[in-house]
Amino acid sequence: MSHYEYELTDAGVSKMTDGQMLERAEEGFFVGNAEDNYVYCPQGKMLRQKTISLLKQNLCQAISARAMQVKRMLGGLPSAQKWIMGKFIMNSEWNNIFDSYVTRIISPDGRDTFESNAELVSDITDMAKIDQSHTVIDIGSGWGNVTMPLSMIAKKVIGIELDKKNIKEAQKRAEAAEIENIAYIHGSFENPKYAEKADRIVSSLVFHQVKPDKREESLLNVKNLLTKNGMFILCDTFMFFDPENDSVLFNKVYRYLLPKTTPVKIYEKYIKPHMEGDLDHVYTWEEMKEYTPKENWYYSKTELEIMLKKIDMKIIEEKVLSPFFGIVVIKNKDAQHPLQPAKP
Repeated sequence: MSHYEYELTDAGVSKMTDGQMLERAEEGFFVGNAEDNYVYCPQGKMLRQKTISLLKQNLCQAISARAMQVKRMLGGLPSAQKWIMGKFIMNSEWNNIFDSYVTRIISPDGRDTFESNAELVSDITDMAKIDQSHTVIDIGSGWGNVTMPLSMIAKKVIGIELDKKNIKEAQKRAEAAEIENIAYIHGSFENPKYAEKADRIVSSLVFHQVKPDKREESLLNVKNLLTKNGMFILCDTFMFFDPENDSVLFNKVYRYLLPKTTPVKIYEKYIKPHMEGDLDHVYTWEEMKEYTPKENWYYSKTELEIMLKKIDMKIIEEKVLSPFFGIVVIKNKDAQHPLQPAKP
């Protein structure tokens, strides 16, 4: 097989010779392998999403000589060292993406949770294609981190939030900013407690908290709240790949996500000893469902599409930020695409 080497830069990916690649790898710029997804990111050399996408496309067709050296090196290490080094190499890419879009904080209601960063809010807003005539609903609005920016471009925004402490904090922030076109309602995906139609519904980093047996019902609630040509913009942590048939990638994602998404005390006491006690074990999608409480199951894009099909909705656009994190735009199957001309 021919070898193609690539230099990772903010501008994109450029072809390099074997010798150039080895020299750059020795300097610590990049080591990558499409098969094993090893990525090394040195300090100060942040990976841009566009660059990563280009990198993956190119590396799917070729394996660099340097990456094969890394693979052999990892293969010869004791399992503990191999796991630690492999984890560092993989996590450097995902951490840079994850940290660009979300911040882990303690919310006003005292929960360990995630806040959407400005870059993520911007991506959600761009994909929502909101204008000044639109009524927008933000489900799981928290303390208004997404709701407030939406209010700057929409006619009216309704924030639906389950926790009353979060609502009070959000109202305080809206009043301080002198924003008058936001209303907050005590509700949830399962019970929105709102009946008026909306042109857009958005939700960021919330839907995975809905219990699996309530997700289809929650999507139906969204459908019933949307106008005929309305759109649901869902940003969440879920599997954009097929976790049932790609156990190797799921194992890496699972080991990465658990310490990120589980309350620290619970992870340290109950999960970490098992995860790090058997470093060679490959966790599968089936094992997650067998040994994890159902309310804590991750879900996949395939499962989402199956639920949407049952209620005559579909994904029309997506932005994949990582194998387990991204944004999808959802519409009714018979709805007109926002960029299509109106039917005569």
